[in-house]
Amino acid sequence: MKSIDGRLNKLERRLGIASNEEKNLLILTDRDIGSAEQDAYVQILDDAGFLPSVGFGMVDFSVIPRGLSAKEAEKFVRENAAEICRSRLPPYS
Repeated sequence: MKSIDGRLNKLERRLGIASNEEKNLLILTDRDIGSAEQDAYVQILDDAGFLPSVGFGMVDFSVIPRGLSAKEAEKFVRENAAEICRSRLPPYS
């Protein structure tokens, strides 16, 4: 029984479905985004289901155009979440 538990745990970790796994997020940006603003963008992406629940994820905030107001930038993040989280897109889409 112990070996079966070990194998199942190993498989869950590989598939990223283990309940005790951490979430690691790599954030790419080409400018200084305030931490509160960045946290709000990450929360929007997480609420929309574009970030992984466990494992590794990447967001690219460099695609957000410069010169947008806070409201416009938030709207852009909501509308372009798939582009910002490219790593979560299916291949060849």
